[in-house]
Amino acid sequence: MTKKESIILQSRYSADRLHDIVKGLSQRRKDLICTQKWGNLLNIGKFSAPKGLLEWIVDRINPKLGEFRNPRNNTNILFTRQMVEKALGLPTGTRPVVIISKHEESPHREFYKTDYEHGRRAPIHHAATMLEKGTDLDDETFFRTFFLVALATHFTPGTGNMVPLEYLGSLEVASEVCEYAWGEQILKDVMSEADTFQKKKKALLDGVFKKIWVGSCLPVLAVYTLYYTSVSIANFIALFFHLNTHVLVILFIPDYIHESSLSTHRINYSLPRSSHVIDADFEFVMLADKSRLSQTHIFMAHDRFVHLRQPHMSL
Repeated sequence: MTKKESIILQSRYSADRLHDIVKGLSQRRKDLICTQKWGNLLNIGKFSAPKGLLEWIVDRINPKLGEFRNPRNNTNILFTRQMVEKALGLPTGTRPVVIISKHEESPHREFYKTDYEHGRRAPIHHAATMLEKGTDLDDETFFRTFFLVALATHFTPGTGNMVPLEYLGSLEVASEVCEYAWGEQILKDVMSEADTFQKKKKALLDGVFKKIWVGSCLPVLAVYTLYYTSVSIANFIALFFHLNTHVLVILFIPDYIHESSLSTHRINYSLPRSSHVIDADFEFVMLADKSRLSQTHIFMAHDRFVHLRQPHMSL
């Protein structure tokens, strides 16, 4: 079994899909999304964090504490709502997200359902088709549909290909969607899915290989976890950390990354990270991790030089 084949974690997170849907929207629809304070979704990047990397991170998460622990260097990261908001470019709402059960009435639930395999369900492609062809949708219905697709592909993807109708209780009024604490809800969803994955993986019999599907916005973990790990120290900092709201610029590329490799790659450090991270960025830092010949890297942050000899020295 190859290393790639040994990866158990599977995810339906799809920034690519949301990116393509946004690209096909009319300018009037895009303006509406901006008006509702969700303009960052129009700039979502096409990326997907490597599943092997995500599995490594999830294995080291304490879901109850919302904390990542790296035994290699005894470091830990306590994930917060503010971190999620910063990484995904979310409005800082404070109202608790309203979750409705399958048995609670909603005037919009049936609107998104269609005949699908074993009964009526709400597949993502059905909602996406509404966005593409539904020029007759009123503004409220359009935004509600768009946000459901954003939840299903980016913010809170499930293990199936369905839009999460349980969030309809928070999507009644388009102008109020930004008032909800989506960062807190997304973080809760991530930790719940991490807990489920760990339990399922532990329950697998020795020698039995089985793919485990995991929901939620797992890539948000990578945005912050990589900064604190002891591998690819300098490049992880450059890729994922925004220092005092100023750009962190690479001045020195280690000798072991040759010119013929990804050393010519240039990373866009802007925030939110979900709008600027691309697959090539992950390839770049993973290439750097293949060699430990150099532990010394030089960076410039703001107008001062920082010489990094230790992975976690204070900046």
